[in-house]
Amino acid sequence: MNGLRDRYVALTEAGPVLSDDENLELAALAQEMIELGQFGPRTIQVVRRHLNAIPVESKVRRQAIFRDVDDRSKRTLANSSSSE
Repeated sequence: MNGLRDRYVALTEAGPVLSDDENLELAALAQEMIELGQFGPRTIQVVRRHLNAIPVESKVRRQAIFRDVDDRSKRTLANSSSSE
């Protein structure tokens, strides 16, 4: 396994309740692995689920990485929808 996948697995095994930072990290890892071809396009649902789990009032949503992952995942979702 590579470092990205190892960290992804560690976070998914951490438990059912994740912090906002952990949800963002999981979303970012999954998005990167989709872009690297390590995860299939259906994994975009996982990315969106973790981003949507972060409350609107959370400071995490104001971070640049949140906006970046959100934008990239929306593009991936649009591309996968248009190719079906």
